[in-house]
Parts: sequence; C-alpha cells; structure tokens
Amino acid sequence: MTVKYHTDRQATMEYIKSDSKMNRRYMAPGEEVNTGNYETKIVLVHDARPEIAKLTLDTTGFQLFKHESTVADWSDMAELESTYSGEIHDFVSKLTGADKVVVFGPVRRTTNDKKPDGLDTVWNDQPPASDVHVDYTPRRAECLAEDFAVKAGFRRSDYKQVKFINLWRAVKPGPQNWPLALCRGDVVGDDEGVINNLLYVDQVPALDQMPDELPHDPMHPEGSLFTYRPTHHWMYYSNMDKDELLAFTLYDSKMERPWRVPHCAFYNDAVGAKKRESVEIRTACYFK
Repeated sequence: MTVKYHTDRQATMEYIKSDSKMNRRYMAPGEEVNTGNYETKIVLVHDARPEIAKLTLDTTGFQLFKHESTVADWSDMAELESTYSGEIHDFVSKLTGADKVVVFGPVRRTTNDKKPDGLDTVWNDQPPASDVHVDYTPRRAECLAEDFAVKAGFRRSDYKQVKFINLWRAVKPGPQNWPLALCRGDVVGDDEGVINNLLYVDQVPALDQMPDELPHDPMHPEGSLFTYRPTHHWMYYSNMDKDELLAFTLYDSKMERPWRVPHCAFYNDAVGAKKRESVEIRTACYFK
C-alpha cells in the first residue's frame, strides 16, 4: 500500500465472505444488524481531493460538487422531504439532463447512539454502514424504477435508461470519525456482487428467531455485498462540510462502467475527528 498524501488513511473494511449463506440486513429505528459472514481487510483509502478534477460520475462513478442548501435544520425530516428534496431535484435535473427525476429516501446517519434531548421532530437516524455494499441489486433498482413510474403516472418503458444516484452530505464540520469511502466504479467487475436481503422491522429479532428462508416477494428490498478483491481502489473526500455534495452512482441500466459504486464507512483516527452527522438522499433519473 503506497501512501500518496498525508490525509490518506489505512482503514479496516468489512467484506462478505464468498461462503456466507444467510445474507440479510435487519434495519430497525437507530439500529442495523447484518447476519452475513464477513471478513475484515485493511485497505488504503486515498484522499480524493488532490485528484478532484479527474473524478467524475462518467469516469469513476462519483463526483464532488459545491452546493449550498437553504435547509435550516438537518434533523427535521419534514424539511428534508420538502425543501431539500426540491433542491436535490433541481440540482440533479440540471446535472444529468434527465427527462424525469424522482427524489426519495432521505436518511440521516450519525455516530450518536441516541436521540438528542429536546428533539421533537421525526427521528430517522441510522448508524453508518461499515460493510462494503451497493444499496440496490439491478433487479431491485428496476423494480423501483417501475414502481416510481407507475406512482408518478408515466411508463418506465418510454425511457431507454434509468440511473440511480445517491447524494451524500456531511452536515457537521470535519474531520468526521466515520467518513464515507467509495470504491472506484471503473474497477468493479460486472460479475461482482452478492445479494443481501434488506428487512425493515420495528425491532431486530434474535438470531434463533430469524427464519431460514424469506417469503418470495418481487418487491422485496435487496442490495449487493462484495467479496474482497485486491483490484478495488478506495477513495474518500477529507473534511467534507455542509456546502459540499457528493454524488455517486448506485445503478445505471446501461450497465457500462462505472455503473455502480461500492461504498462503506470507515473509522478515521485523525486527530480531532468528530462524530459524523450526514444526510443522504437518492434519486431515480429517467432518460428517453
């Protein structure tokens, strides 16, 4: 591992083992539990800032932008679903030139372990995800694209391409103690990815109460996990602030690299690292 910059970091990442059998992520309010069999790998995560001009959605599957938001309270889910969703719609529409953009799924992630005192708004925080993953499998992305189209009153079949893009923002100053790392999408093989079933529950069940098999449901959420490959090239943007927006591809129906970007959080032992607070929101972009 060759360090290029002083802000490069050695990080421990969780990769799924190739022989893992029951791959699920149970998601309850403020808690996520993975049932898969993982292995830890120490990898070098390069600071992307010195190479920022070379790293684009078209070349690597991710890109950093300057973007000032008018959101006053990042803990207010209602404001994220209204004001922020509108801002993201306009930003992504202009960025991609998509004929239609659907904005959905705002999530706050924090390393705080409980709801702050005095907060009366809806609390939708989740911990950072530390396993190497992509949010959707191709099947799940296409199901969502069809579902969004039906609900919005248009036909998915009228559009040649759909692209899912995640927009990620650190809402507190860096350095973050659990920043987001991105694997360059141009080095990820088309054959990579293991299905991980996602289950949204009120409370995570005990291991002996988890069913051996899940009922068949074509709309059942599922993401992709990844086994370790030495060709993976990891990067992050050091010390992100609230006026920066990180866009990265979750799925592109053209399936031409970089059509998805594996990602995960990693522990940052930098001096002065602060508890991470971030907001992410997703978009489905349709092209004729």
